[in-house]
Amino acid sequence: HTGLGRDLVIALTGASRAIPSFGLLLLLVVLLGVTHKEAATVTALVLLALAPILAGAYSGIEGVPAATRDAASAIGMSQWQVLFRVEVPLSLPILLGAIRSALLQVVSTVTIAGYISNWGLGFYIIQGIQLRDYAQILGASLLIVVLALALDFIFAGLNKGLSRFFDPLGASTST
Repeated sequence: HTGLGRDLVIALTGASRAIPSFGLLLLLVVLLGVTHKEAATVTALVLLALAPILAGAYSGIEGVPAATRDAASAIGMSQWQVLFRVEVPLSLPILLGAIRSALLQVVSTVTIAGYISNWGLGFYIIQGIQLRDYAQILGASLLIVVLALALDFIFAGLNKGLSRFFDPLGASTST
């Protein structure tokens, strides 16, 4: 919002995108211990989701025109009011797109978490490979694809609906 910490956010999001999901997952299992695989998985998922969300929040807030911020300040809004009443609503489509991207990252990482734990749809793929049960592999794969597509569809609709709701000009976006 104020530009403070801009370089740190850019560096952290850039560096975290370079970390392989499976590598982070295995590293956290080693650090937390094999008895805490679920905690390691959840921690890895949170860390992997933070990068796109931070990048989206940063891009969205920075994309708000300076004239809009200045106008909000000129009518007497405090910095917090400018942030929550002007900048956040205007940056919401970008932020929701980032959350959507993070969600798909999490879905794909949960799938590979089946290698280290006995839960999730990824487990059925791993088990199917070991048993050479191709129907099980295909079934689990199709469920993962359907889940990812359904979540993407839901967030696309949410993004579109909230974008209309927070339309700063009150104009209809339909053509």
